[in-house]
Amino acid sequence: LASKFVMCEQRAMSKPKTAELIAAAGISKSYASEIANGRTPTRALAIHLFRKLGYRDAVLDGLSDEQIATLEQIEPWVPPSARKPTPTETARAA
Repeated sequence: LASKFVMCEQRAMSKPKTAELIAAAGISKSYASEIANGRTPTRALAIHLFRKLGYRDAVLDGLSDEQIATLEQIEPWVPPSARKPTPTETARAA
Protein backbone atom coordinates (compact mmCIF):
# COMPACT_ATOMS: atom_id res chain seq x y z
CA LEU A 1 0.00 0.00 0.00
CA ALA A 2 2.80 2.41 0.86
CA SER A 3 4.53 1.78 -2.47
CA LYS A 4 1.28 2.50 -4.35
CA PHE A 5 0.95 5.78 -2.44
CA VAL A 6 4.51 6.77 -3.31
CA MET A 7 3.88 5.91 -6.98
CA CYS A 8 0.75 8.08 -7.01
CA GLU A 9 2.64 10.92 -5.32
CA GLN A 10 5.40 10.72 -7.92
CA ARG A 11 2.92 10.63 -10.81
CA ALA A 12 1.04 13.62 -9.40
CA MET A 13 4.18 15.67 -9.95
CA SER A 14 4.60 14.94 -13.65
CA LYS A 15 2.28 14.35 -16.58
CA PRO A 16 1.93 10.78 -17.80
CA LYS A 17 3.57 9.77 -21.06
CA THR A 18 1.56 9.52 -24.27
CA ALA A 19 1.52 5.71 -24.18
CA GLU A 20 0.21 5.72 -20.59
CA LEU A 21 -2.61 8.08 -21.57
CA ILE A 22 -3.56 5.91 -24.55
CA ALA A 23 -3.59 2.74 -22.45
CA ALA A 24 -5.51 4.29 -19.57
CA ALA A 25 -8.17 6.15 -21.54
CA GLY A 26 -8.35 4.67 -25.03
CA ILE A 27 -7.78 8.06 -26.63
CA SER A 28 -6.00 8.73 -29.91
CA LYS A 29 -2.26 9.11 -30.03
CA SER A 30 -2.59 12.71 -31.21
CA TYR A 31 -4.94 13.69 -28.37
CA ALA A 32 -2.76 11.88 -25.83
CA SER A 33 0.28 13.72 -27.16
CA GLU A 34 -1.51 17.06 -26.88
CA ILE A 35 -2.40 16.32 -23.24
CA ALA A 36 1.14 15.17 -22.49
CA ASN A 37 2.36 18.46 -23.96
CA GLY A 38 0.07 20.72 -21.96
CA ARG A 39 -3.45 20.61 -23.41
CA THR A 40 -6.09 20.52 -20.70
CA PRO A 41 -8.23 17.37 -20.92
CA THR A 42 -11.96 17.44 -20.39
CA ARG A 43 -12.94 17.28 -16.76
CA ALA A 44 -14.37 13.77 -17.18
CA LEU A 45 -11.12 12.56 -18.76
CA ALA A 46 -9.06 14.32 -16.08
CA ILE A 47 -11.01 12.49 -13.37
CA HIS A 48 -10.57 9.19 -15.22
CA LEU A 49 -6.81 9.75 -15.51
CA PHE A 50 -6.65 10.68 -11.83
CA ARG A 51 -8.35 7.41 -10.91
CA LYS A 52 -6.32 5.24 -13.31
CA LEU A 53 -2.87 6.86 -13.12
CA GLY A 54 -2.90 9.00 -10.02
CA TYR A 55 -2.23 12.06 -12.18
CA ARG A 56 -4.17 15.12 -11.02
CA ASP A 57 -4.49 17.68 -13.80
CA ALA A 58 -4.87 21.37 -12.97
CA VAL A 59 -8.50 21.21 -14.15
CA LEU A 60 -9.19 19.39 -10.86
CA ASP A 61 -7.45 21.98 -8.67
CA GLY A 62 -9.59 23.13 -5.79
CA LEU A 63 -11.93 20.12 -5.97
CA SER A 64 -12.29 17.88 -2.94
CA ASP A 65 -12.39 14.10 -3.27
CA GLU A 66 -16.13 14.28 -2.57
CA GLN A 67 -16.66 16.83 -5.36
CA ILE A 68 -14.63 14.70 -7.77
CA ALA A 69 -16.71 11.64 -6.88
CA THR A 70 -19.92 13.61 -7.49
CA LEU A 71 -18.69 14.88 -10.86
CA GLU A 72 -17.65 11.36 -11.77
CA GLN A 73 -21.27 10.27 -11.25
CA ILE A 74 -22.70 13.18 -13.25
CA GLU A 75 -20.13 13.23 -16.08
CA PRO A 76 -18.61 9.76 -16.38
CA TRP A 77 -15.72 9.24 -18.81
CA VAL A 78 -16.85 7.30 -21.87
CA PRO A 79 -13.98 6.05 -24.06
CA PRO A 80 -14.24 7.11 -27.71
CA SER A 81 -14.73 3.50 -28.80
CA ALA A 82 -17.87 3.24 -26.63
CA ARG A 83 -19.50 6.52 -27.69
CA LYS A 84 -22.44 6.80 -30.03
CA PRO A 85 -21.89 9.20 -32.94
CA THR A 86 -23.52 12.60 -32.61
CA PRO A 87 -26.04 13.71 -35.27
CA THR A 88 -23.35 16.02 -36.71
CA GLU A 89 -20.85 13.17 -36.97
CA THR A 90 -23.48 10.97 -38.60
CA ALA A 91 -24.31 13.69 -41.15
CA ARG A 92 -20.62 14.20 -42.00
CA ALA A 93 -20.15 10.50 -42.61
CA ALA A 94 -23.05 10.39 -45.07
